[in-house]
Amino acid sequence: MLESTPVRIGVVRDYFARRGVALVSLDAPLAVGERVHVRGPTSDFLADVSSLHAHGTPVAHVASGEATLALPERARPGDTLFALRPPV
Repeated sequence: MLESTPVRIGVVRDYFARRGVALVSLDAPLAVGERVHVRGPTSDFLADVSSLHAHGTPVAHVASGEATLALPERARPGDTLFALRPPV
């Protein structure tokens, strides 16, 4: 089993319940296929990034800035987004 290290990559700006997506502000890269941890005062869950959009266009990778990603649970504005990456 590979161990992973949580790396803070951004913060949730908004969550759209009907679509099940969060608008996030990223300080670090994020790619489809990565695993993320959403954590806040009332949120604490893991999710695989299966859908990522930047400026309304589906993308495989976002270096930084705003993006939307599908999440299996409700995220709240201010929740922190961590990428689970193998230790360097």
